[in-house]
Amino acid sequence: MKVTLTEPDLLKESISIVSELVSEVRFKVNATAMEMIAMDAANVAMIIFKMFSSAFAEYKVDGETELGLNLLNLKQILKRAKKSDILTLELSEDKRLKIQLKSKISRTFYVPLIDIHEGEQQIPQLEFKGKVKTKSEIISDAIEDADVIADSVGFMIEDNKFVIEAKGDSSKLRVEVPNDEETSITASENIKAKYSIEYLKKMLKASKLSEDVELQFSTDYPLRLDFVSQDKLQLVFILAPRVEND
Repeated sequence: MKVTLTEPDLLKESISIVSELVSEVRFKVNATAMEMIAMDAANVAMIIFKMFSSAFAEYKVDGETELGLNLLNLKQILKRAKKSDILTLELSEDKRLKIQLKSKISRTFYVPLIDIHEGEQQIPQLEFKGKVKTKSEIISDAIEDADVIADSVGFMIEDNKFVIEAKGDSSKLRVEVPNDEETSITASENIKAKYSIEYLKKMLKASKLSEDVELQFSTDYPLRLDFVSQDKLQLVFILAPRVEND
């Protein structure tokens, strides 16, 4: 296995975001993509990551290779990558991950692979009643506003609008996003669900990778967030709802 990226920030930012939710993951590298599925320790959030072969300048993979990696370790190394670097990942002869950062000079790191004892995660089959496609910045700003008020946020689709609400002891926030040229809203019925702001803030850091986000949810049902950089990568989060007695 040997793959080369001329845009190291793609992997650098992705690993930084994912590492806020999980610390150890199993990557599968096959003919079409470098991918992983992981669940956070609290079983609240699932992360699905794919970096497609078309994102790489060089992509040589025989069969399928599995890489068990400590993300905090990997993140520290990728932090050293500059925009001008060419990043190469290669499986070394001693079964470590060789990471080369090359510009005028060449820097090479060797990262040990680890055994991941957990079984392989399966993506749940979910059916959603509502979908919102909009700018990542709109959702990020709304969640930052909600963070001032509360630790959870309500998502609603009603009257052809996407509504974000947060309620504190005495304060309240309501953000209304209309169905317009920036935002597409589709729903088979009015829906409402509540989610953790702490988790959403971590997930919405993926707005660095994609200007657009797709949200899918139903009443008191998991939320799916999709961030896609065309022909380069896909980062998906599935977040369990907060079901509370108001």
